[in-house]
Amino acid sequence: VFASEALVGTSTLSFGLWIDSASLMVLFVAAFLCFLICWFAIGYMTTDPINEDRNHRFFAEFILFSMGMFGMVLADSFLWLFIFWEIMGLCSYLLIGFYWEKPSAAAAAKKAFLTTRVGDVFLMVGLFMLYDLYHSLEFAVIFGDPTMGGTIQGADLQWPLVMMFIGCVGKSAQFPLHVWLPDAMEGPTPASALIHAATMVTAGVFMLVRISPILQHSVTASIVIISFGLLTALIAAFSAINQYDIKKVLAYSTISQLGFMFIAIGAGAYVAAIFHLVTHAFFKALLFLGAGAVIHSMHHEQDMRKMGGLRKQMPITAGMMGIGTLAISGIPPLAGFWSKDEILASVFAKAGMEDELIFSLMYYLFWALTLGAAFLTAFYMGRHWLLIFEKDNGIDHSEVQEAPKAMTRPLILLGIFSIFIGFINTPFFHGLEKVLHETLENVEVTHLPEGIALVVLAVLSIGAGFTGLIIAFLIF
Repeated sequence: VFASEALVGTSTLSFGLWIDSASLMVLFVAAFLCFLICWFAIGYMTTDPINEDRNHRFFAEFILFSMGMFGMVLADSFLWLFIFWEIMGLCSYLLIGFYWEKPSAAAAAKKAFLTTRVGDVFLMVGLFMLYDLYHSLEFAVIFGDPTMGGTIQGADLQWPLVMMFIGCVGKSAQFPLHVWLPDAMEGPTPASALIHAATMVTAGVFMLVRISPILQHSVTASIVIISFGLLTALIAAFSAINQYDIKKVLAYSTISQLGFMFIAIGAGAYVAAIFHLVTHAFFKALLFLGAGAVIHSMHHEQDMRKMGGLRKQMPITAGMMGIGTLAISGIPPLAGFWSKDEILASVFAKAGMEDELIFSLMYYLFWALTLGAAFLTAFYMGRHWLLIFEKDNGIDHSEVQEAPKAMTRPLILLGIFSIFIGFINTPFFHGLEKVLHETLENVEVTHLPEGIALVVLAVLSIGAGFTGLIIAFLIF
C-alpha cells in the first residue's frame, strides 16, 4: 500500500489482483498465445538479416507488451487497468515502428499511437466521471453495489459508460477509430499476431465485459455499442474484399471480428463475447503466423497476386491456414462456428425480449445484417486462401520451401486448438455460462433460443459460411 499526502486529507493508492473466471480465462488465452507467438518469433526474427542487431529490442518490447496485457486483465481497479492499458499503447507504437528506417513504418506507428490516444482521452474522462459518482475506482466498490442503494440510476451512468466505450473503440479498432489497425501491419509479423490475437485489440472487449455489472443499466449505451459494432463489422468486411496484401486482409478481418464481439456485448450476450474473444484469438493467431510463414518463404513478399499455387510447396502451412479459414468462416465443428453462431442467436433472442415493437424490429435488423457480415467473412477469407495456395498465377515457385519447424510447430498447435477450443461452450462441457457465473452473477445475460428456433438459426449461420466459401471458389 502506497500512501500519499493530497491537498485535501490523506489518500491511499493500493495495488491488488482481481481474479475471477473471466480474468483467468482471458489470462490463459493471452499467456498461451504469447508463448506460441514468441516461439514462432524465434524462428522468424533470427533468419532476417535486418533483425540481427535489434532482436534484443524486439523481444524486450514483446515481453513488456505481454506484461501490459497480463496486468490489465488482473488489475483490481480502473486506475491500474488504465496504467497497463497505456503500457500496451506504448509497446504497440514501438513494435509497429520496429523497422523505423521505413517511412511507412514510422508513419504507421505514429498513426496508431495518436489514434488510440483519442480513445484513451475519452476513457480517462469516463473514469473521472465514474470516480465522481462512486468516489473510488476500485472494482470492489463499484461492482459491489452497482446502483449504490438506488442513489445512482442508469441515467447517471450513461455518460461515463459512453466515454469509456469510446476508449474501447480506440483500443479495439472500431469505427471511426479503426484506421490505425491496417497500417499496423508495418511491424514484424509476430508483432502483428500479438496485437491482433493475444493482447491489444481484445483489451477493449475485455473491459466492456468487465464493466457489464454497470453497463446493463444503460439501454442507450447498449444500442450505441451494437450499432457501432455492426457498422464496423460491415465496413471492415467490404474493405477486406479489395485487399491484396496478405496481412491487410487479416487486419480488416480482425476489425470485423471485433465488431462481432461488440455486437454481442450490445445485445447483452457477454458470454458469447468472451467466447468469440477466445476462439478468435486462436484462429487469428494461426492465420497471422501462417501468413508470416508464407512471407518468410517468399522472401518477405506480401502481395497475394505474386503468390498462388503454394499448397504443393508449403503443405503444412496451407493445411493449417485452411483450418483457420474454415474456423473464421463459421464451418462446424471448428471453433468459429460455435462462437459466431451464439452471437447471431443471441441477437435474434434479444429481439424477442424487447417489449416495444420498434426495438424488436431494430434487433431483427441487427441480426440480418450480422448474418450478412458472416457471409462476407467466409467470402473474403476463402478468397484469401485461394489466392495464396490454389490459384495458378503462372509464376514459378519451385524454389519456395516449407517454413522451418520452429515456425510450423506453433502452427500445428494453433490448428488443433482452432478445431477443438469451440467445444468448451457446448453442452458436452457444461458451457461458459456456468464457468463465468461468478463474474456475471449480478448481470442480466441474454439467453439463447431453445428447440427448433436454435436449429434453424444454426442452419442459417452455417449456410452463410458455406455460401461465402463456394462463391469465393467459383470466382477465384
